[in-house]
Amino acid sequence: MDLGRVAVLQPEITPQMAAAVNERFRGAVDSGLIDATLVTVSASDTDQQRLVTVGECRTPECYVRLAVALKAAYLVSSWVQQAGKNYRLRLVFSDTKGAAFLDRSDTCDICTLAEAVAKLKILAQDSGRELKRRHALLPRPEPPRRKVQPKPEPERPRIRPVAPRLSPRTPAPRPTPPPPPRSEPRIKAKPSIKQAAWMSGGMGLASFVAGVTLLALDGRYTCDLEPARLRCPYRYGTGAAGATFTALGGASMVAAGVLFYYAFFRKVGRPEVPRATVSVAPTRGGAFAHAELRF
Repeated sequence: MDLGRVAVLQPEITPQMAAAVNERFRGAVDSGLIDATLVTVSASDTDQQRLVTVGECRTPECYVRLAVALKAAYLVSSWVQQAGKNYRLRLVFSDTKGAAFLDRSDTCDICTLAEAVAKLKILAQDSGRELKRRHALLPRPEPPRRKVQPKPEPERPRIRPVAPRLSPRTPAPRPTPPPPPRSEPRIKAKPSIKQAAWMSGGMGLASFVAGVTLLALDGRYTCDLEPARLRCPYRYGTGAAGATFTALGGASMVAAGVLFYYAFFRKVGRPEVPRATVSVAPTRGGAFAHAELRF
């Protein structure tokens, strides 16, 4: 519940006391209201705005102007009357219309100044709680009611006459022409056989060229200096590798030729599937290559 800010005015003390004592009583009122969970305006802002707006005027009209200038919901006026060691304390809460909304008083008999200040703080705390309770009991303005417009009656669906459905006529069967004679088409090469043929041919050609090159280098010296035996005693020993690559290249090219045949020249009616097998086994002096083709 938010009831707005509360501004505490300078207390009126009889008889007059020092300014420091006045501030103690004012601080006690402000502290008590804060303990009651109220939001207060600072003393400096209140005094400055009062001097500018109303000065020393304490009439209800001046309180209204000051409350508007401070944007406060309530103004708190306090009175302290001292008679020996007896104190009479009073707090009045004025609303924005200048009317006294709450008036609370108490006494402190045979009290010191500190005890009177503490008593005023307790009175302010109780007054703040009572202010919140009374503020909660104030009638709240009802929110404007929205005019409820009557809902239009739904339109009745129009019934349209449904025409009787006629059963569709079944067309007379037409004689189907005889299928044209089929010629023996060639088997379309699968992408896998074509790819295998091109790969086998390419790898076979590369292996064959490498094998022939290694056979040509076998037994030659590693340099062209004369005499070669004195300056270049090392020779190329690539005979075994050359023979292996040459054999592999030849076998791969043969397998590629067979795969090309089955990919492009094989006709329908021969269910045989070519089976080509190529194997290479290392030996002590080189490698052994074996190629097998079944028709």
